[in-house]
Amino acid sequence: MRCLVALVLVSLSANAVIVDRIAVIAGERAIKDSDIEREIRVVSFINGEPADFGPESRKAAAQRLIDQMLVRRDIESARYAGADPAEVNKLFAQVRGRYKTDAQFQAALAQAGISADELRRAITWQVTVLRFVEQRFRSAAVPPETDVRNYYNQHRSEFGKASFETARPNIERTLAGEKVNDDFYAWLEQQRGQVRIRYLEENLK
Repeated sequence: MRCLVALVLVSLSANAVIVDRIAVIAGERAIKDSDIEREIRVVSFINGEPADFGPESRKAAAQRLIDQMLVRRDIESARYAGADPAEVNKLFAQVRGRYKTDAQFQAALAQAGISADELRRAITWQVTVLRFVEQRFRSAAVPPETDVRNYYNQHRSEFGKASFETARPNIERTLAGEKVNDDFYAWLEQQRGQVRIRYLEENLK
């Protein structure tokens, strides 16, 4: 496709042009340097960490963006439910709550180089992915009775005097959560193998 060129020129004014290079092409979608930088900035802000633009951080961000593209494709094709606005508002408020005043919050956003809208979109996407994973993989994650009982026997000291039946709900949640994660990442690996991924920046592989 002609739009998937190595350089994208974005005009800022009549006398200023910034070059935004395409770093990765996954299928028919391009991931630009600016996408990677924004991913690093937003995720670092959410995690309360300083942004790291080093090679390893850029590589991890690029891989996250590839995975996001694969998840988004499946969500759109199967029409999974989107994020719950109430959950988005709750998580946004948690991040906002780190700052005593709105002025401090806005200053922190400015220092991080992101906007409140970009932050909200990132949180919305996180909630969307969590809901997708639950809908896509939870139904197949019911652990068999033998696994639940083996877990209880192997971790008995952690349950104190709690009987097997008392501990069962927590064990089932733990084992189901592990299987959901395993199935999700196995699915991602399978999806990566079905999409042609071209790295225009070799160190992002």
